[in-house]
Amino acid sequence: MDELKYCDCLVVFVLTHGSEREIICAKDGKYYVKELVEPFTGTNCIYLANKPKLFFIQVSGILVIVTKLRVMDDFLELRSLADSKT
Repeated sequence: MDELKYCDCLVVFVLTHGSEREIICAKDGKYYVKELVEPFTGTNCIYLANKPKLFFIQVSGILVIVTKLRVMDDFLELRSLADSKT
């Protein structure tokens, strides 16, 4: 992941189908959203440590947003707009 050395942030958009809220389907199988996100945490990718990472995942008509609550700890929360009351 040396190409991320010069990046100031990471933004990922995924449009796919899913079988459950935290599972996305691809041509080669099913994946948990965490499997997509974890390689880019500061622990696993030092070049993106303390940098914003935004993941927008549309799964079968439901937009799941992976929000970052604490930059230093790379704490991630999955939130679906369908769950939001606002």
